[in-house]
Amino acid sequence: MSKKTDTKEKIILAAFSFYKNPSMEKVSLSKIAARVGITKAAIYKHFSGREDLERAMSDYIYDTTQAELAALRKKDPDLLSRESMAAIAEFFVSHIEFLSFFIMSSPCISVDTLLLEFKRHGVEGLDDVIGADCFIKSMPKYITCIFVCTTFVPFILGRKGGRVNSCSQDDRSFSSGLADLVYRGAGFIPSDEKRLVELDELCIKDIGGLAPVDRILKALSGVIAKNGFTGVTVEAIAQELGMAKSSLYTWFSNKSEMIITLIRNEMGSMISFVNRNLSFVNEPQEKIYVLLKTCLEYLIARPETLDVFKWIQLQNIKIFPEGHICEGVENLVRLSRLIEKNRKVVCSDMSPFYIPWLFSMPVFVVVQGRIHRFSKETMCGILRILFSLVCGGVESRNSNFNTDIIGEIK
Repeated sequence: MSKKTDTKEKIILAAFSFYKNPSMEKVSLSKIAARVGITKAAIYKHFSGREDLERAMSDYIYDTTQAELAALRKKDPDLLSRESMAAIAEFFVSHIEFLSFFIMSSPCISVDTLLLEFKRHGVEGLDDVIGADCFIKSMPKYITCIFVCTTFVPFILGRKGGRVNSCSQDDRSFSSGLADLVYRGAGFIPSDEKRLVELDELCIKDIGGLAPVDRILKALSGVIAKNGFTGVTVEAIAQELGMAKSSLYTWFSNKSEMIITLIRNEMGSMISFVNRNLSFVNEPQEKIYVLLKTCLEYLIARPETLDVFKWIQLQNIKIFPEGHICEGVENLVRLSRLIEKNRKVVCSDMSPFYIPWLFSMPVFVVVQGRIHRFSKETMCGILRILFSLVCGGVESRNSNFNTDIIGEIK
């Protein structure tokens, strides 16, 4: 390896080191240079600027992951087997910075983005899932990809990103437990179609009577959509609102207080709907479906909040102080314990993340729905299949994939 190549890779790896923990701030080139032990000007000998560096980082992730998946495929052609899932989970657990970079570097990150880039970098087996033009070739396989992504991300980022103070299990044990969740699900039998229709009626009750979205929160969402998660500044939000920056400081002392307060209020609104609806059902699988469907209806009714909720789920931001999120949400806590009790694999590091896991799925469904312009019927159908995967895992996908409920896309 030449000295120039060696320095270039050192810069890339140094940049990744800043993504091991979620942050609201963009990492400066000066900090990256200092970590390598070079000047900021020296970075420009290898990269034309930040965008060029981030492209190189993205390619590094896809190439490294492709090599890992290719090696796994030689051992087991089925990457959805429990053993392969455990190995893939352990790979991303040990490379938490890859997931964090994906999330923080682009507001447009989606399942489609990942699938298309993995295809471009030579990952096999995706040609029958999605085309180069984002046309979905196989809806069952596409939904399986959504399920795997929405299971891996909240658990891996949550465990490494600070939602637990310490990890009681080693990476391999945690990855094995996560793979088991993907493969076997929570271990419940899904509710039948007739009962799901009844639950749908419960989940849409009073959604239409929600108060308008806070205009500052709407502006925050607009800034995220335009500038990305690290591009959120008080100046940008003020500009989106058409007001002076100083006006925002009338209500908030700093950017962090403003963002946390706005998101906490909106999260509280959604959680209150979920908690109320959960109180009307008793069976664990029904509680899971009610949580998923209530969140989906909420997001469809308030599309302006989607980018903010996506930020919360992907970045695993600790919005609520310790103990706060449990106040008034006893049904959520009870559901988490039911899932943990029903699973045959004991994995203590996963316990705090069952509810964030379930919350993330409707967010991803609406994100993908926005990309593909899915109808509400289609999004609800996709959620039904995700519900069956939550209950029985990818092991049950052949028996539970009823594509007739999806609507216009099969």
